[in-house]
Amino acid sequence: MTTSFPPGLPFYQSGPGSAEWIVDQIDKLSGGRLKIKLYAAGELIPWNGGFDAVKSGTVQANSAVAYYWSGKIPALQFFGCESRKFAALDYVEDFLPDSHPLAL
Repeated sequence: MTTSFPPGLPFYQSGPGSAEWIVDQIDKLSGGRLKIKLYAAGELIPWNGGFDAVKSGTVQANSAVAYYWSGKIPALQFFGCESRKFAALDYVEDFLPDSHPLAL
C-alpha cells in the first residue's frame, strides 16, 4: 500500500486514523494473517502516482485524498476532505434540500 503523504505526517501518515494506524488495525484484527507493507510518498512511487499505480496493478492499494485525481474522474472532487468525513454529503444536501443526506 502506498500513500501520498510523507513519512511521519501526523493524521495522514501516522497517528489515529492514519495509513499506519489502518495497517496496524488490519494486522491486529486479522490475527496477523493479513500483512500490509506501507510505503510513504516517494518510497515506491511519486506522491501523486497512487491512482495510476493501483489502476495498472503496480500496487494493490493507495491512501490519499481522492480529489487529487479529479482531473481523471471529475466526481472524485466530491469524495475527499481533510477530516475524513464524507464531504459529498454536503453537496447532496445542497442539491436535495428536502431530504437528509444520510436518509439516501
